[in-house]
Amino acid sequence: MPITVKSAVVLPVKIIGRTFWLSKASTQLFLQINDTAEKIPIDVGFRFRLLDPDMFTSLTFSAAVDATAEFYYGTALLDYIIHP
Repeated sequence: MPITVKSAVVLPVKIIGRTFWLSKASTQLFLQINDTAEKIPIDVGFRFRLLDPDMFTSLTFSAAVDATAEFYYGTALLDYIIHP
């Protein structure tokens, strides 16, 4: 999912999932999971997986400067890629 984050503006994204992977980013971003107060600094390659039954219902992004990014999310594991 591609996003654009403006400097000093928070971008809430209402999505449901268990896994997250930041595949592209023009600069470091900050991530809040499920409206928590903690802002996690993230860069390209950052990923996490919540254990069943936990899920996120919103991710909030912010950045010090204007940024573009792309991420993947879902309920499956992102650790394995199966090739035919």
